Amino acid sequence: MAYRPHHLARRRGILLIDLLMAIVVLSIILIAVVPAMRPEEPMRLIAASAVLASDIEYAQSATLAKPADPILIRFDESGTRYWLARESDPETPITRPGHTQGPYEVFLGYEADTSAEGVTLSLDAVPSLTITFDAYGRINADADPSILVNNESGSMRIRIRRTTGSVLIEKPD
Repeated sequence: MAYRPHHLARRRGILLIDLLMAIVVLSIILIAVVPAMRPEEPMRLIAASAVLASDIEYAQSATLAKPADPILIRFDESGTRYWLARESDPETPITRPGHTQGPYEVFLGYEADTSAEGVTLSLDAVPSLTITFDAYGRINADADPSILVNNESGSMRIRIRRTTGSVLIEKPD
């Protein structure tokens, strides 16, 4: 039988303190890495920007089709809701065309639309929280309105050219 020194026999197993230190180090790494591993946040930002730009373009084309009572885009002060309405009744959303037939109202991140959860809107050069088009598809404003679409991953800007009504989605500087 071979002789083993007593101090080598003790070092075979993992001590409880070693295990606790490894768990603490892994926990610190996870706390730092997990928030960065949310790839859906930039996608939510892009999706919300695309939906809003599409709704603005819809309001413009509906106004061109029926200029006597234009469609406007109305924003809530909270920055999490907007709706499309007729100029004659700006507080009542129009009926959404197509198979849903509900009110043309968007709640960012609420109810059925959790794809925009955490997204908020900030308005710049949007008088009275309203964007209105004229009979030629131009914006009724003194400057190009823009909407900043924000979430924790960053922001996108939707800019509307007042002279042409063109809708642009851009990454702010």
